[in-house]
Amino acid sequence: MKTRPVVVAVLASIVLTGCVVPITRDVPSPPAPQPAISDAVPTPLPTVVPSALPVLAARETSHEGTPLDVAVNSLHTTAGSTTLNFTITNRGGKPWKHWDAMSGGFEGRDNMTIKRVFLLDTKNGRRLLPAQDSEGGCVCSKLGGEEISPEQSMVFSAVFAPLPAGVGTAAVHIPLAGTFDEVPVSR
Repeated sequence: MKTRPVVVAVLASIVLTGCVVPITRDVPSPPAPQPAISDAVPTPLPTVVPSALPVLAARETSHEGTPLDVAVNSLHTTAGSTTLNFTITNRGGKPWKHWDAMSGGFEGRDNMTIKRVFLLDTKNGRRLLPAQDSEGGCVCSKLGGEEISPEQSMVFSAVFAPLPAGVGTAAVHIPLAGTFDEVPVSR
């Protein structure tokens, strides 16, 4: 059948669509709705870290008196997407409610996601927001009601448009931790 290559091409173009916003020096306003990507991309969920992961960049921070370690574990790009994985470790003495600090500012479906994470492609002057599925939802970790126990970690991830060839580093912005500059990009 000759319609199959056309269907595959259309689906591929939908999957490759990501959210890209030019970098501005002003405080950015809430992003406008972005093009959707296919629901075929699974929505990552946060997971408890069973063992040590690589650390590309790290920073200590706190939220409501709870000391935290935030580590960027990977920033990997392919022809179709860029995936960010990062870990938050609770260094305090009581469980930490991560959804209070990581979500917020978004109504409806994306209220309990890590949608506030973004990448800065400083070489090309672009800010990349997490990709959206066909219903406009963030292709990023969902924040459930679980807490991070003391001395435990949780991994979060978000999918973005692919970084162009020639981009070897990017800045990664994570709520609570700020911006990690020059994070190496793997391909």
